[in-house]
Amino acid sequence: MKRRHAAGGAAARLAVALAAVGALTAGIGVWSSLAEDDDCAPDKELVLSCGAWWGAYIPHDEDSSLTRPVYAFEKKIGRKLDLVYTYHDMSGSKADGELLTPDEVELGRERLLMLAWESTVWSEKHHANWTERQLGWKNIAAGTYDTSVIDPQALRVKAYGKRVFFSFDQEADFRIEQGAGTPQEYVAAYRHVRDRFEKLGVTNVVWVWTVSGYLGNAEVMKQLYPGDDYVDWIG
Repeated sequence: MKRRHAAGGAAARLAVALAAVGALTAGIGVWSSLAEDDDCAPDKELVLSCGAWWGAYIPHDEDSSLTRPVYAFEKKIGRKLDLVYTYHDMSGSKADGELLTPDEVELGRERLLMLAWESTVWSEKHHANWTERQLGWKNIAAGTYDTSVIDPQALRVKAYGKRVFFSFDQEADFRIEQGAGTPQEYVAAYRHVRDRFEKLGVTNVVWVWTVSGYLGNAEVMKQLYPGDDYVDWIG
């Protein structure tokens, strides 16, 4: 993942801080390691002066625990993760639809969190069979879900207090064919979500724009970019 440094609306320079390097085991994405040095302390947008964050996505276990599999993974690799990457839908359910679950709060005491928030409602807990209902970028942008979904979850993130990475509808280039909407509607939805968070005084979010990286979607990805004023990092 890369941090995009905006400079007064001018072309931004990119600084590599998180580099995707594949998977250690099935379903687990891993990033390059952080040199544990106090001189590398991050700034307010979590940009390190040196090194890189080491993070992973770890699936819940059969009892819906996230802490146990994360601790087991850390034991396996012989070090604590800097960052834990999790996914949520917009259902509002305790299992998946509430940003910052109790397990995430526990893990976040000694680690960073990256929350990926999908504008869908999953049919099964933890997206088990990958079936879902699209809420639609056009509806998100129009404010249809502000009071019922976006505002309550934004306030939960605000109450958490600690800075988090936040990605709205990651890999949006593959969501178009799933019925989420057009690139223009995605841009409007992304901007609306960030504007809504900021209106509610949610200042502890670092905004990540995440696409698949598939070169066949290069032109679509350009259309999906919300703009330097709305993106802190690129994933």
